[in-house]
Amino acid sequence: MAKAHRRKIKLIGRAAALSAEERLRLILEERTESLAARVHRAAADAPVERRRVVVCKAGRERIGVPVEAVEEVLPYRACVPAASAHPALIGHFGQAGRLVSVIDLGLALGIGSGETGQGGHYLLLRREQPRLALRVERAQDVVDAVPMAGQDISGQPISGPHTDAITGLARTDDDGPEREGVIALLDLDRLIKPFLTLSPASGA
Repeated sequence: MAKAHRRKIKLIGRAAALSAEERLRLILEERTESLAARVHRAAADAPVERRRVVVCKAGRERIGVPVEAVEEVLPYRACVPAASAHPALIGHFGQAGRLVSVIDLGLALGIGSGETGQGGHYLLLRREQPRLALRVERAQDVVDAVPMAGQDISGQPISGPHTDAITGLARTDDDGPEREGVIALLDLDRLIKPFLTLSPASGA
C-alpha cells in the first residue's frame, strides 16, 4: 500500500516536471491513438458492398454481368449471320416472336472468343428495343461479388483493346481454379452502346 502510494507521488511529480509543450504533445498522441482506434472500429463495422452478378466465361476471362439486367439464360442455338460492320455482332435469332441480335461478349471486349464463336450460352438482356443477347462460352453461376477497391484493370487480370466497359474487379465466394474467385465487373450500358444502331432489331 505504502509502496503504491509512493509510486503515485513519483508519477505526479514527473508529470509536474513536464513542460507545457511536452504535456500538449502527450495529449495529442493520446487523442490520435483514440481517433485511429475509432476509425478502425468503424471500418470493421461498415457494411460490405455486394453486387449480384451472373458469372460467365468470355474469351480468356470471367465476367460478372449485373443479374438485374439478365432476363434469361438460353442454351446456344444457331443464329442467322448478321451483315454488320462490327465483328462482335454475330447474328440474330427469333425468341417469342421477336428478333434478338447477338453480341459475342469476348469479341466485344477484345479479349477473344471460342475457336468458332459457336456453342455456349446466350444471356438474353432485360430490355425492349432492340432486343439483345450476349453470347458467352459458359454461364457459370449467380453469385454475390465484392468490388475490390483501388484495383488497376489495365493489366491483371483482364486486358484488351475494348475493355473500357469493364469498371473494376471483384471477389466472389466461388474460389475455384479459375482466377481464384476474381471476376471483372461489366458496365452493360457502356458495352452495348455501339451496337444499338447496328442491330437489325433496332428498327434503324
